[in-house]
Amino acid sequence: MPDASPRAEGVDAAKLLLLLLSLAWGINWPVMKIALNEVSPWTMRIFGYGIGTVFLFALVRLRGQPLTLGSGRVWGHVLVSATLNVIGFGLLSAFAQMSTLTSRVVILAYSMPIWASLLAATGAYRELFTRVIYTEWLFFALMAAGLFILRRRPGYAPAYRTWGYPIVPVVFIVASLAIVVNQLVSEPKDAAIGLGMVAIGAPIYYLWHANRRLS
Repeated sequence: MPDASPRAEGVDAAKLLLLLLSLAWGINWPVMKIALNEVSPWTMRIFGYGIGTVFLFALVRLRGQPLTLGSGRVWGHVLVSATLNVIGFGLLSAFAQMSTLTSRVVILAYSMPIWASLLAATGAYRELFTRVIYTEWLFFALMAAGLFILRRRPGYAPAYRTWGYPIVPVVFIVASLAIVVNQLVSEPKDAAIGLGMVAIGAPIYYLWHANRRLS
């Protein structure tokens, strides 16, 4: 029989890396919240993405991999992903953290890797995306829509106002909702299951806040 120890060692190493990744992910959010008390979201993201870009290019070169992306279709996918995820999520999440408590950020940050690990045990990446991951774009759209509500509040005086308002938030909202609608139309059954899993959190949220008011 073949020796199974190398495979077992690989599994143990993967578990350790997952634990370290979860810790790093969780620490990242409170640290980012603290950093935003000293610098603007733009400064933080410019330095963060700049360092990340240099590190990524250096890693690619060290591994001897090509820097070209290939066809124009690949470039289109990269540009859309960068606009919606890196620029949209990166900047909007930074502004969102400026309006919330550090304790809530910690709870959210450390619960996300646990939730992701449980979901990963249920199927492949395509199944995860079809059922759950796409629902994030619904909340991204709601987060951007919150800018319009905040602007209507009397006495609202933020340290920074979104560039290109209201066109930029509207474009982001439309693009995010397009991803959600496309998933609901193409995979209605699995997409509905994902929405149901997300909806389970609603009663838990209200029960938690009800207990806080009673205490």
